[in-house]
Amino acid sequence: MDQYAKNCKIFIDTCSIMCDDNRFNKFLSIAIPFMKKYNNKFIIALQVIKELEKHYNDVSDKTKSDVAKNSLNILVKLQKENLIKLQGDEKDGVFADRVFDYVFSKFKTQHKLFLITQDKELAMMILDKNKQNAVKGKTIICKRIESDGSLRDFCYNA
Repeated sequence: MDQYAKNCKIFIDTCSIMCDDNRFNKFLSIAIPFMKKYNNKFIIALQVIKELEKHYNDVSDKTKSDVAKNSLNILVKLQKENLIKLQGDEKDGVFADRVFDYVFSKFKTQHKLFLITQDKELAMMILDKNKQNAVKGKTIICKRIESDGSLRDFCYNA
């Protein structure tokens, strides 16, 4: 995590924030000291906040609503500690995946980008940008949060 916090713009997807087995909190306990060390912030797309709010307001699924409420509370705490940066605007649409697709395509030549997601399809779409020959750029990283809070690579065949 040290090198990621030092060198990367780190984005977190909704599904990683909403893990209901405490893995996100475990991840934060590992990552926050490194983020503070390098004065880095997690980047949270506005659409991630919208997705969390949608789940929170969904009365048909109390469990998911409770997880979303807890997730939003965690983000508020991180914001108070100056550990997250909210990015995006209303024009970006409804779905975070589209925002990640656009942002990672646009900025891969300028920044080392890192996406944390539990969504394999999203990860594969983002990682495929590393194969694009027309636009060379910095290597994009995607990882998922494991139950112990550690990060693991996505495998194309798994």
